[in-house]
Amino acid sequence: MEPTDVDRQVCVAFDNLVQWAGNSVLLGEIAAQPNGRHERTVSDRFRNCLDGQGLGDMLPEETRNYTGQTYRHDIVAMQGSEVVAVVEVKTPFTNHDGIRNKTGKPEHLPKDMDALKAALCGGATTAYALVTPIGCYPVDSNGGMIVLNPNSIRNNEKEVKTKYMIQWPTRPDYENSTKHGKCEVDRAIADLATERNLSVRRIKGWNHVELPNPHDGVNVFIDCALYKVR
Repeated sequence: MEPTDVDRQVCVAFDNLVQWAGNSVLLGEIAAQPNGRHERTVSDRFRNCLDGQGLGDMLPEETRNYTGQTYRHDIVAMQGSEVVAVVEVKTPFTNHDGIRNKTGKPEHLPKDMDALKAALCGGATTAYALVTPIGCYPVDSNGGMIVLNPNSIRNNEKEVKTKYMIQWPTRPDYENSTKHGKCEVDRAIADLATERNLSVRRIKGWNHVELPNPHDGVNVFIDCALYKVR
């Protein structure tokens, strides 16, 4: 199977994930109160979407050894003994440091890029990173974001969390922030790839999806992007 064929099938799976998300009551609930379910929920659903594309056997959380280094991949697509595709999934929240936490700390996106490089060097045909920030924030009667403390991102988060029962409230400047929003994901993943002598290209997204609201007075969403790493 040519890599271009794999790309096409993975992109169709991405579109199916986006369509599912817009109707997912579960994701809406997770956006407000994740309880540790966020990344596994997105990863499992994307694996199911990939499974429908005929890429082979879809293995969740597959542990593989590469010249003494072990990584647990979120998704591995196998055809017999051939690794057709490896996917790493990151689902940060859009609160005060949610995205910078996932892009900067060694155990998160940097480790994912190490794992993807190891997979490619180990013979995988293709490698992808799926990044899906999740947001939740209180709104007024016109749908505008309610900000309780305009002078402090952290204090606003604490006050919103207490009043509206949102575990990780979206920061007010998320949509326009270069350091704490989608631009930061693009920058970080490109830099991490370059540091590892890899190249990366966003092949789908950003897709902004409004999720079913868990209760009145809040808006929830997920932003979806798919990158090819090689």
